[in-house]
Amino acid sequence: MDSLVSDYAKKIELEGKSSRASKAELESLETKILETSTIAYNSKKENEPLELKGATLEQFRLDVEAGVRAEIAKKNAAIEEAAEAKKVKAKAAREEKAA
Repeated sequence: MDSLVSDYAKKIELEGKSSRASKAELESLETKILETSTIAYNSKKENEPLELKGATLEQFRLDVEAGVRAEIAKKNAAIEEAAEAKKVKAKAAREEKAA
């Protein structure tokens, strides 16, 4: 499952790039994601069927991808918040120094 999550993260990162190498890597990654997600889904279906809550393979894949996107958005928001806090702190230090 960790491999699947990291593959989705890499896929999301590559989606905005337009180079041939990126597109080729994205295609390869999508194939790998399909294979890995099928294995993970079948494993969960066999070992933890209640956790799937009747989800199809496609729903499972979409849920995993949505979870990865949410984690990335949360991480990016935290980074932006930290950068903003740093700017505010620097501005306060400059104002204090000027006073």
